[in-house]
Amino acid sequence: MQEVEEELLGMPISSAERKFNERVTKVEKNNFWLGVSSGVFYNLGCAFISRTTVLPSFLSHLTNSSALIGIVGTFQDVGWYLPQFPASAWVQHKPQKMPMYRLSTALRIVLFFGFAAVTIFSSNTSLLLIVTVVSLLLFYLCSGLGGVVFMELFAKAIRPEKRSVFLGIRMAVAGILSATIGAWAISTLLSSTKFPLNYGFVFLAGAVISSAGLLFMAVMREPRDLHKTPQRSLGEQIKMGTQLLKTDHRFRYYVKTRLLLGLFPLGLPFLYLFAKRQLGFQTSEIGLFIASECIGLVISNFIWSKLAITKSNKTVLIFSSLIAVLIPLLIIGYSTLELPHEGFIIIFAIAAAVDSGYTIGGMSYIIEITPQKERTTYTALYNTLLAFPILLSFLAGMLLDSYGFVALYSILLVFAIISVLYVRRLEVKPEFNGARKLF
Repeated sequence: MQEVEEELLGMPISSAERKFNERVTKVEKNNFWLGVSSGVFYNLGCAFISRTTVLPSFLSHLTNSSALIGIVGTFQDVGWYLPQFPASAWVQHKPQKMPMYRLSTALRIVLFFGFAAVTIFSSNTSLLLIVTVVSLLLFYLCSGLGGVVFMELFAKAIRPEKRSVFLGIRMAVAGILSATIGAWAISTLLSSTKFPLNYGFVFLAGAVISSAGLLFMAVMREPRDLHKTPQRSLGEQIKMGTQLLKTDHRFRYYVKTRLLLGLFPLGLPFLYLFAKRQLGFQTSEIGLFIASECIGLVISNFIWSKLAITKSNKTVLIFSSLIAVLIPLLIIGYSTLELPHEGFIIIFAIAAAVDSGYTIGGMSYIIEITPQKERTTYTALYNTLLAFPILLSFLAGMLLDSYGFVALYSILLVFAIISVLYVRRLEVKPEFNGARKLF
């Protein structure tokens, strides 16, 4: 190895330089596996408050409003996306951004345990509904604050050729654990006692597991910034963001495309409601949906990671958008045709596969097309803009309550088809197009 390095560099490497390189390599490996461990535990913990299964089931005991259930189901995305651009003005100029992530970690741990405690010790329906909405909203908004730092760590600490693998392992292992241990634990806890204590135990287990994941990420070593970003006020940051949208056509087109793809989550909170109201599934069968969701996540992660490495992240987004079309098609099919109820479970696997593809392909693609010096501004602006289509969830719920499932998913089908057409026109940098070596 030494001879190869010296040959490549055209000069011998000193002992001090070699030791330094070894330390850097060790830190990179530690960061990689700490980040992977963080994602595994955090995603596993969040399966205990899944927006497609557990939360709609819990909320259906507290309210009959599809609109409200739809809104709460989008907190995960809105909370992650919306705060990032305002938060970027506070941290982008700082050489060390981890303090904000650690603050986000502390707040999320307190909120999750508090939510679980209230559910365990109170049976007041009104109080539970208020605490659920407020706690989850604040929990996911805090995740958005940490998201600014996560995107920076993802870009600085994980090498480009390992990014899709990094995300894939995090989500795949979490999916396997969620489909086995998670689904079993949730089903067992839900059947162990009466409402709402059974859900309280589920949320408590989720709080313990997700907290471990947050702490893994909080101890990662943050690499130094190679380019210093100037400090800006929020107003100056907004002006800069507006300028980027005007002058960078590739970034502007990608934002438009992701806004269309961002309509996909609008239908997710209602999948369980459809299974319960239209097909007669019971709360005791929720483990089947969770298992299906996780199996879809695991299988798709392997496929998306492979595609990202051998082809491009654009390819991942294309195939994900094509698969997304199946969800409204299947809902319409089950509403109008006599289809076997058992087959409905596969929809949760498809939804998880699409969500995974948008995450793996979308996060890596935005880093590919953004310059390093203004990366925080680009990624934060991109993420915050993605929150706005999800805010339409209230309208989606109202449409469902007024006109039914077929009307809602017919509209989502039209947007899904348009999204496919937009994704096909995305640009790819030459160095990210074609087969790439993993290491």
